[in-house]
Amino acid sequence: MYDFFQFEIRNLARYRQQIRKLFTKLKERKALFTTQQAGVNYFSFGLQEAKLAKLLRNAVVSETYRFQPAKQRVILVNNKHRVIYDFVLLDKIVISVLMSILLELAESYLSNQLFSYRKGRRPLHAVKKLCHYIQTQRAQLKEMGADCHVLKADIADYTDNIRLDSHSKLWQLVNAMLAKANCQLTEYQQALINSCFRPEYINLDGLLQCNIKGVPTGSIASTLAYNLYLSEIDQQMTQIAGLYYSRYSDDILLAHVEPVALKIAIERFNQMLSELGLMRKLAKDKALYLTKAGRASVDPFWLGAHKLIYLGYEVYANGTFMLSTKRQAKLLMAIRQRIANVLNLCDGKLPLEKLGNTLCQAINKALQDETFGEQAVTALLECNHVGMLKHLDYFIALSIAEAVSGQRGVKAFRKVSYAKIRRDWQLVSLVKWRISLF
Repeated sequence: MYDFFQFEIRNLARYRQQIRKLFTKLKERKALFTTQQAGVNYFSFGLQEAKLAKLLRNAVVSETYRFQPAKQRVILVNNKHRVIYDFVLLDKIVISVLMSILLELAESYLSNQLFSYRKGRRPLHAVKKLCHYIQTQRAQLKEMGADCHVLKADIADYTDNIRLDSHSKLWQLVNAMLAKANCQLTEYQQALINSCFRPEYINLDGLLQCNIKGVPTGSIASTLAYNLYLSEIDQQMTQIAGLYYSRYSDDILLAHVEPVALKIAIERFNQMLSELGLMRKLAKDKALYLTKAGRASVDPFWLGAHKLIYLGYEVYANGTFMLSTKRQAKLLMAIRQRIANVLNLCDGKLPLEKLGNTLCQAINKALQDETFGEQAVTALLECNHVGMLKHLDYFIALSIAEAVSGQRGVKAFRKVSYAKIRRDWQLVSLVKWRISLF
């Protein structure tokens, strides 16, 4: 019988792929020469890709490969100190190979309502499904009124509370996933996988340690653990009639038109969380009664609102959605920085007409090449809130006018009109672009 795991663990191409991925990542960080193992930098490893891949594959297949202890270190993320785990370079490659195999196997095991760390799934997809649910409910129950009750919740310290002792649910779920795919692992392979989730490491005090709770932040193994650990909850919650449920790692969203039914679902969710040794972070809960007018609910548990902030988007009671205000601001800031860069390159040597046309073409190219990270235009144009696109169209044009005229604010349009920027300099319109696509 075909065993996907046993075939892929011997697949040399998979090792080469992970070596290239790490090479590209370190190249982007400009760390190819500074990231080393045993005095050898990763640039040298990358030059020997085929040889290195074969050596690692043979060591894993012959069951002689052994992980080295990781090291804890503290980094600053969004003004918060985070403890992450650093693995030696060769261990990173082997862990990535093992986890890439398991991630592919997990696809047929995980719920369709789980959107985190999965190929072809993004926050945008979760948001679009929620909006479809809202619109469907409104269409089906229009006469009765179909305003949604929503709970947006987080799991408290999810990373640090995933159990890793011998009785952990995680091991049962990994084994169940492998069994479903008819994969048989040797004792060595099982131990190697377990070490990905529960590595030995040198802590901040210089002591060797191994957790019985808490997955290693900074490792691809942690993303699979996040998805698997709540997979049974995902499956059960999606079977509740009339309930919308979705999860992105530790971000949970439940919605129902009937508040009593939703409260019962929440109680069931809490019970299943408790069985895993987890609980909601109540301080971050958002219990909303979502209506077009944002009116209050008769039940004070639900706060009246006309929109919900979810995974970087604003979702409205009529089922439309747009980028959050924060993400729109980031996009405009990135565009203004691009304009400033072009101005510096031009160095005041171009006449007004030529400068305006150059700036517009630079922004058009940037938008079309999707150079703005999570504010990429593909996600932007998927939004069905036309008001947002009109808002962005206006402020992008205003940024061009300000740069060319030297004036701040709407006075810039006195020297360079909005129509000229669109018609003569051909600045792309997001509104028209979306209409042409949809």
